Amino acid sequence: SGDELRKHSQRRSIGSDSRLTKQGHDVQERGTRRSFSTRRALPKGEAGPTPLTAHAMTEVKRAAMRKEATQFYSRYPEQTWKNIISLGDMKYEYEAARWLKKDHASPARERLRTKAILLPSGPTLSELTLRLQFSRLLLPAYVKFNGDIDLDLRTATDPLKAIAQALGMPQLADLPFPRHAWGRTPVPEEEAAKEALDEVAMTVHSSLSEELHTSNSPSEGA
Repeated sequence: SGDELRKHSQRRSIGSDSRLTKQGHDVQERGTRRSFSTRRALPKGEAGPTPLTAHAMTEVKRAAMRKEATQFYSRYPEQTWKNIISLGDMKYEYEAARWLKKDHASPARERLRTKAILLPSGPTLSELTLRLQFSRLLLPAYVKFNGDIDLDLRTATDPLKAIAQALGMPQLADLPFPRHAWGRTPVPEEEAAKEALDEVAMTVHSSLSEELHTSNSPSEGA
């Protein structure tokens, strides 16, 4: 009927434009949620979030991180927090991870290590692919590093050397790994990229194995 066609057309308009209408409470509520989430994710016509929005996003991310960490480190009574790792290209994630440690009321016996790494934003597909492959290989080193990491790789002169220095792994800096992963050099040949990743894997494995051997060795004079 004519009324049903009009109602159907109004619902489609609400879903596509994400605007509120007065065509019924249920449709109005769904349209509100859709419009709200879309506008917060990417404000139309703006190059980036306003300071207020950036602050609000940091607060939301910090609350989410705190919730997840609390749940994860509650598997047995009096469990302490040990590792919080943030690896991403959004500044609010980076700031949230850094603030989380300051906000957390740690008992005296707790040793919380935060690792906040800010990556260059807007990578190409080839940059992102190489970056993810590299990060997968480095993740064990990030986790096992007995200290805090605070890196902004967007401004680092050489991202690989910055990571090597932060991890205390100087041999990593000497590898001919393509800086294309951070948008600094052209796309490498596929075979060259594969060989470079193999070298990273061997270097990380060797370094972690050496650390494990050292920590398990009896001290001198024992």
